[in-house]
Amino acid sequence: MQHLVPLWKTVLDEGVHSMPFSADKKFNVVDLEDLAEASAIVATEPGHEFAIYELAGPEALSQNDMAAVISDVIGKPVKAKALPFDVMEANARKKGADDDRVEQMLIMNRHYDTHGFRGNSNVLEMVLGRKPRTYRDYVKRLAST
Repeated sequence: MQHLVPLWKTVLDEGVHSMPFSADKKFNVVDLEDLAEASAIVATEPGHEFAIYELAGPEALSQNDMAAVISDVIGKPVKAKALPFDVMEANARKKGADDDRVEQMLIMNRHYDTHGFRGNSNVLEMVLGRKPRTYRDYVKRLAST
């Protein structure tokens, strides 16, 4: 969910949520606070030795879905837009990314553009002992800061 932090100013100023993949593909984004809590539990409580956990958020959301949630929370229109790969690459290079990093980003985002990134939140809920936070929960927290 924290992918939104570097986009937040643009979202607020321009009303655009833009990532380098299809605005229609679904993702089970997860709040890093939930991941941190789950990591602490696994690292400090018995019974997790040698376990491997797939941790995913509780909702399958596209960029369009995320933009709708943001719009509702901040009370102004936000639209989703797929950032072209060449623009993503140029932005990454401008920020100092080397060839290997750019290639990794392109491979990852092409995969997301084709398949999204779906998961199941049952394991995260089991580790946390509660339901994981929703995207709306996260956006409300971000908007209040």
